[in-house]
Amino acid sequence: MYGHKMTTAAIQMSSTPEKAENIVAAERSIREAVAAGAELVALPELWSCHGLEQVYWENAEPIPGPTTDFLGGLARELGVYALGGSTLEGEPGAQRLFNTSTFFDPSGELVAMYRKIHLFDVKVSVPKHKHTRVAV
Repeated sequence: MYGHKMTTAAIQMSSTPEKAENIVAAERSIREAVAAGAELVALPELWSCHGLEQVYWENAEPIPGPTTDFLGGLARELGVYALGGSTLEGEPGAQRLFNTSTFFDPSGELVAMYRKIHLFDVKVSVPKHKHTRVAV
């Protein structure tokens, strides 16, 4: 074996345009996961706010900002690693938003972040789209 085994938790959420409600739900899920032994918690993409494009513009914030301050503070409080799936990053008056993934260590420090290159600039016209189907 290669050293320390780590218990991880992949948090699933159905995020909405209501950022405050999503943050409350994420905190509840993170606390439950840590109580069950998780040392690393991973939130999904756009966990803090999900909706149509206008919702993204209305809820984008800088990094660091309120959402990342919350997640880093919770990681520090609970002593865990936290992957913030992705949040909407943008400065007031920005011409472009980023879908940014953040990673915090147990001290609450932001130790890594990744900005997706494409967020809204690709529009695809497809007459019919099929999602993967699973037959049981």
